[in-house]
Amino acid sequence: MVQPLTKAIPHFGKITLQNLAYYAPNLALWGGASTFGLFIFTEGVPVFQDTFFKPIPVLGQHWIKNPDPQDLPQ
Repeated sequence: MVQPLTKAIPHFGKITLQNLAYYAPNLALWGGASTFGLFIFTEGVPVFQDTFFKPIPVLGQHWIKNPDPQDLPQ
């Protein structure tokens, strides 16, 4: 009786290295888009402004409010 030659392929569940390499660009695109969307939807929340947006070197000045003294209520 002839035994077939089998080769063990490293895997995690049904995910192999070949599958991961095939889906990596798509997963990176969706991950980047979802992160961008998360930043868009949390832009108006003060906790996120103080934690994430204000410390950005150049763009952080957009979220710092410096109103004109004449515009403040007296």
